[in-house]
Amino acid sequence: MWAIGKTGEAPTDWKLAGLFSTLAVAGSIAGNRLAARLPVKRLRQGFAAMVLLTGAWVLWRNLAAH
Repeated sequence: MWAIGKTGEAPTDWKLAGLFSTLAVAGSIAGNRLAARLPVKRLRQGFAAMVLLTGAWVLWRNLAAH
């Protein structure tokens, strides 16, 4: 099923959607400014740490659910 076909079945929380969009734009601007100031090596290390932490969190959640 396509998600677009389900849009009329539940009300949209426009305040939440607006907040999410605002935070996404602010995070994008902040990330762009931070990336311009950091060396590439440090950005790669930070990204690697984020991927490892996210993977560990997903694994922990899945093991805790069983």
